[in-house]
Amino acid sequence: MMDAMRQKHDTQGQVAANVRAEVAANGMTIKQLGEVLGLGERAASRRWHGEVAYTLDELAKLGEHFGIPWSEFAKPRRLAVAS
Repeated sequence: MMDAMRQKHDTQGQVAANVRAEVAANGMTIKQLGEVLGLGERAASRRWHGEVAYTLDELAKLGEHFGIPWSEFAKPRRLAVAS
């Protein structure tokens, strides 16, 4: 049970890190992230810091915004920096 909980936390953290990398690579702010997601700045900040998990719908919105498959955010690596 503990391994499943740790894996969930690790995955959530990886997704948050990948979103942060893509947002930063595109020069966006947390406020702009919230605008893409249809969230206020506080709610976007909680996701940014990994306090709240991104939903699949939110990842789909981000994938569409950045022109990448939403599943890229779940990969266990940092996304490539956009040029």
